[in-house]
Amino acid sequence: MSNDFLPQKSADQVPEQTPQTNPDDIFSGLPTELLRQLTPAKTRMILLWLTGQYSQKKIAQVVNVSENTIRAWMLQPAVQAVITEIQNREFALMDSKIKAMRYKALDTMDTLLESDMDNVRFSAAKDILDRSGHKPQQKIQVDKTVTSIEQQLSQLNNFVESEAEIIDIDIDDLVAEVKSY
Repeated sequence: MSNDFLPQKSADQVPEQTPQTNPDDIFSGLPTELLRQLTPAKTRMILLWLTGQYSQKKIAQVVNVSENTIRAWMLQPAVQAVITEIQNREFALMDSKIKAMRYKALDTMDTLLESDMDNVRFSAAKDILDRSGHKPQQKIQVDKTVTSIEQQLSQLNNFVESEAEIIDIDIDDLVAEVKSY
């Protein structure tokens, strides 16, 4: 998909007319029943929306309708279907182009592996290994024993071996004894 319909003005300026494109190119192959539901204003809105450069507020200004109208149009099944189909086409096109570039990328990595510079060869080899599933594993092993409160209380009960080791003191007696010093 070409960038012919991307706005040429800065983002803060509102274009006076729809970005230049031939709508037939973008909308070709879409079901006729969907296209019949699109008015020129809706078509313009869709083109602006698909650029990703405009908010609904800006689109409303360009198309000369209210923001509520834009919101209502965006909720219409026909508009949603057209936008979804065009986005799917663009994704498929980009996906195929990226897949086609894989071979060039592999050739580039192959060339880098033959570099005279050690650090370039090392980086290329490391990148290839990392991306092909041979990345060194980074493991942190944590050994932690978790004991429940009941287990901790049981251990405290076992801490005192005889009744003689238990100090039974009245807090009032302790306070009085401290005050006497």
